[in-house]
Amino acid sequence: MKKIGLFVLLGMLSVLLTNCTEKTAPGYARFVIDYYWGTTPLAVGATYTTDYGPSVIVENHEFFLSDLRVNGPQRVPFKEDPVLYFNLDSTHNSYFSTISVPTGQYVSISFEVGVSADYNKTNYFTSSPQKDMAWPEALGGGYHHLKFDGRFGRFADLDSIIYPFNLHLGTLVIHELDSASGDVTTNRYEETFAINIMKSFYVHERMITTIHIACDLKQWVQNPNNWDFEKYYLNGIMDRPKAMDSLRWNGTSVFR
Repeated sequence: MKKIGLFVLLGMLSVLLTNCTEKTAPGYARFVIDYYWGTTPLAVGATYTTDYGPSVIVENHEFFLSDLRVNGPQRVPFKEDPVLYFNLDSTHNSYFSTISVPTGQYVSISFEVGVSADYNKTNYFTSSPQKDMAWPEALGGGYHHLKFDGRFGRFADLDSIIYPFNLHLGTLVIHELDSASGDVTTNRYEETFAINIMKSFYVHERMITTIHIACDLKQWVQNPNNWDFEKYYLNGIMDRPKAMDSLRWNGTSVFR
């Protein structure tokens, strides 16, 4: 009887140890960008209105996100690749996570809009379309953070949407010579910005969780700053830090 009791005790102990060492299998995530103009799903080539005047046709929208993470029980990177490229093409509006995500409740998603400084170096990307986002060497090199292109109708002629706009963000480097002293001052304007979206979702064991993020292009041109299309449409803004700062501030309300 003592031997039987010992075997039973050992068996129970084995079960307890097994249960204690078992771990819940992780899940995976799929990240999808849904494009809007305000609350209307975006259609390339369609005409949209702003709240303050100009009409707009969207023709192109490309951007990078860096350090995309889901935040909950842990702060988990979404992919091994720290910089992700997106555009309006359906083949570049979503990514599947290549890093497993621990099972559990998550409360937010965070990322940096643009190419983070660690990777924003000329020739970091070697294939298209990423390498085609190159930022001019004369302005600092590296890559565009954003290309938002289309046409707009001028205030006096809103029915003729024929004037181009090119809203481009990148890291601008300006070298200024002091004529009196001969000293050269270098100013660097990064123009990236951090986003944290409060969004609750649950990652289930061995399952793929799809996470949708809305990208509202209307916000680029009117929140909080009404974009002056007529002022910038001829020469662009890539060498104008104040204009890029204004666009960057608007960008903080683009993603939700």
